[in-house]
Amino acid sequence: MQIVLNKINQAKKNNWDFLDLSGLGINELPKELFEITQLKTLILGKYRTPQKNSISVIPKEIAKLTNLEILDLTDNKISSLPNEISNLKKLKKIVLSNNNFIHFPQEVLSLTNLEELFIGNNKISVLPKGIEQLQNLTSLRLNNNYLKSIPDGINLLHKLDYLYLFGNPIKNVQKELLGLTSKDNVCPIVKQWFLDKERGGESYVYEAKLILVGEAEAGKTSLSEKLREPSYVLKKDEPMTKGVEVQKWEFDYNDTQKFQANIWDFGGQDIMHATHRYFLTERSLYVLVVDVRAEKTDFYYWLNMIELFGAKSPVIIVLNEKHSFKKELPNAILSRFKDIIVGVFDVNLQNNEGLDKLTKVVKNSLKKLPHIGTEKMLNRWLSIRDILVAKTEPFISFEDYEKITKLDTEQSLRISRILHELGVFLHFQNDSLLRNTIILNKSWATEAVYLVLLDKKVTENFGKFTFKDLDRIWANYPASKRNDLVRLMVNFLLCYEVESNKTYIAPQLLSENPKDKSYLNTCFGENEIYFRYHYAKFMPKGIISQLIVKLNRYIHGNLQWKTGVVFKIDNAFVEVTEKFYDRQINIRVSGSDKRNALTILRKNIEEINESFEKAEKLAFEHIPCGCLMNEAEEKPYFIERKTLEKYKEGNEKTIKCNSCLKDLRVLQLLDNVIGDDSYLEDIIEQTKNQFEKKIDEQYILDLMKSENNEVEFKATFLVPVLSKDDKKFLEDEYPLELEKSEKKGISQIKENAEKKKKEIYEKLKTKEQEEIVIHSVVKTLVAFANSNGGELVIGIDEHKDDTPYIFGMEKDLEKIGGKDALMKKFDEVIENRIGNSFSALIEKRYWITVENKEIWLLRVKPSSQEIYCNNGKTGKEQKEMFYVRREVSTVELVSRELVKYTKERF
Repeated sequence: MQIVLNKINQAKKNNWDFLDLSGLGINELPKELFEITQLKTLILGKYRTPQKNSISVIPKEIAKLTNLEILDLTDNKISSLPNEISNLKKLKKIVLSNNNFIHFPQEVLSLTNLEELFIGNNKISVLPKGIEQLQNLTSLRLNNNYLKSIPDGINLLHKLDYLYLFGNPIKNVQKELLGLTSKDNVCPIVKQWFLDKERGGESYVYEAKLILVGEAEAGKTSLSEKLREPSYVLKKDEPMTKGVEVQKWEFDYNDTQKFQANIWDFGGQDIMHATHRYFLTERSLYVLVVDVRAEKTDFYYWLNMIELFGAKSPVIIVLNEKHSFKKELPNAILSRFKDIIVGVFDVNLQNNEGLDKLTKVVKNSLKKLPHIGTEKMLNRWLSIRDILVAKTEPFISFEDYEKITKLDTEQSLRISRILHELGVFLHFQNDSLLRNTIILNKSWATEAVYLVLLDKKVTENFGKFTFKDLDRIWANYPASKRNDLVRLMVNFLLCYEVESNKTYIAPQLLSENPKDKSYLNTCFGENEIYFRYHYAKFMPKGIISQLIVKLNRYIHGNLQWKTGVVFKIDNAFVEVTEKFYDRQINIRVSGSDKRNALTILRKNIEEINESFEKAEKLAFEHIPCGCLMNEAEEKPYFIERKTLEKYKEGNEKTIKCNSCLKDLRVLQLLDNVIGDDSYLEDIIEQTKNQFEKKIDEQYILDLMKSENNEVEFKATFLVPVLSKDDKKFLEDEYPLELEKSEKKGISQIKENAEKKKKEIYEKLKTKEQEEIVIHSVVKTLVAFANSNGGELVIGIDEHKDDTPYIFGMEKDLEKIGGKDALMKKFDEVIENRIGNSFSALIEKRYWITVENKEIWLLRVKPSSQEIYCNNGKTGKEQKEMFYVRREVSTVELVSRELVKYTKERF
């Protein structure tokens, strides 16, 4: 508490109008705080502070702070506000996020000058109708509460530009309008919703998607026909479904209302599994059809896929009896997926035994889907759907779709997401290329794709095809649309183009094994590193084929097969193999640029994994310990990276290997794969066996004494610090001025000194000074890259007595909220000032504790091309700048000098 009181006293003494008391472990507010009546900004909480405050009560004395404009109470334990807070008439922003509010604080409604209200991550279930009183409100954050409805009064907040509603169980506004993340501003679309509702009304939706999945020849098409017409006579050889067939099934919802189910019948061949993730949607009913004779249904695979992409959508399992064969479902499966399985039904589609019971359950399950009879859709939107359904062309452009909606792009996308979920049409709006096409005829598009993948000639050529093949395969498709269909396949990651010559490869049709195994001797052997992805619950199909498509430009010597590939990335060889039934992707890398190659590979695998991930992470990275799990097979023993990161966060130096029982260095294990071993070699050479100098205090102390022009010290990254001249004034001249004024009795001398002192401290508070500090770091990094590389040490001030001294980064960390936040800010600065690609030139980022202070060391590699940074301005004021190192200084080059240098250097 003494720290808090010291800060308060300092604020009173210096007449501060800004006070930050976050992260100090405060339980209650001292009365002294309310004596600082000049305060305009008071921060009592922030996200992710090292030591959280736990304030539960805001005293009524808060009313004394009548000049307050910003009040931040984030991440405390507050459940109510005092009535007296309504006296803060100048308040423009109040942040109440991450607290214990169950009821919306009515006191806020009297703060009529309020412009920003943040009250997300609470437990508020009702938003008061009086919200329209806040006519100056421009931003309202309500995400992650328990709100069930939004009052019409939201539409009366005419100045409101930003509204955040994600994470609320709101029923009176379409779910898709609430945003996909907490960062989504849904203000325009919600306002338009209320406006359209007022003009045209709304209606309940009695339509849903019924998705039939299962292995090939399980009886999915037969079931689709039987549900719609029980008297349908099964054909001896039902034609194989190529892609997906969509049928409409209409039945009575009640005496007055009809229900429409859009039946999606999926082809079950393995080759088709890769696209299922594009069609499996939430708020649907799934039917898993099983041929009880075949004994080939992978229940865990199908149910995991449904659970993953269907969220909490229900699933019915149909055991299709053929020739009196029967089957029981294992209890382990029923137990594992009990939350989504509605029931298991034996049905004989040949004689309709069990069909009536199944049909009744399917209808009832469709009627019970959460959105049926509870969520409404605007009549205007329903008319848009009817216009699209009536169209005969297979697809239209998004531009033509917008002409039908007569809405802006964002609102049109929201509607298309809803109609895509309902199965009205297909719109892959998250794909930058496919988002320009609305596919009205689902079967038309998917059948075209699978006509290629199931073609005999393409299969015999192990997935290779040309446009000449497509002319034959797609003879019934208009020539003008074939480029679009190929693009659909490429963007589904089903094929890739070979060197822009209109020849394509579909990796799913590759040979089972590599045609030439000699690469094992020519590409691998010494100084290899290993890496592994392990899929915790299940592994989606098609990971390796999608990776081949994404990284096809790196394929080495056509070394690709159905379950593996060899890439050559710069000066490194990478072998990637898939063990589907072990749920593993195994990687090994050799060569002189292993780390960069592995970084590129990991990035692309993570992108593929993330395209599957909905609620939880699917795959986890594993790092080898270096010992052998089995010396005969020479396979390394792996440790989960997540475990190593936990050890690192807990400052644990070693971890015991469960195979060799050795104590292994945590940082070394991470660096061996994630880092750059060339840097470790430099360390060993430069420090003569002082291993891991990156965390060696002596190394930093030695750097401070050196005059190496490849080392630069910065006191801070964010917080402005005193310049050398200002320090000299405060340390030398200011005391002399005071002494002079006392001796001579001249008040003007003292007044001038005090004025200059105040100017120095005021200067440190400005945003401009922060920009100067940031740019100083940016230009140093650029200078290193344009020269011979170097090390930037942040947290050491080189201006005290003209020699470096340890300043520490505590002020930076306190200001921004910890190391993760600071590193995120750093990455944003790099992206905005230099560009994303520059990150590859930063070899190492180390946090080092020296004399109990935090130091950050960044090591920059020399670049192979010139690197520019911008000055941080916008518009016409922005300009590019080029820096280099000269001796121990960073200098900007322009005009002829710049041209000459770049010619000689690059």
